[in-house]
Amino acid sequence: MKRAVIISGTFVVLLLAGTVLAGGGHPNLTSAHSDLISAQKDMTAAQVANEYKLGGHAARAKALIDQAEAEMAMALKDAEKPGY
Repeated sequence: MKRAVIISGTFVVLLLAGTVLAGGGHPNLTSAHSDLISAQKDMTAAQVANEYKLGGHAARAKALIDQAEAEMAMALKDAEKPGY
């Protein structure tokens, strides 16, 4: 489980860096993206605090947050294109 926490933490750091780099002129998208990253951190903290005894629900929620974050990252990328 410690490996999963390290991987998740690394993923969150990389996502945060991507948010800072990609989020220039779209404050609503940038804010929503940041909220997803924060939610991922909070879910990881909840898992650690509860010794991963959350019936698998937190892990599934984190997977869904990952999917939402990926979509949000694509939305930010598209919004940066000329003509949007």
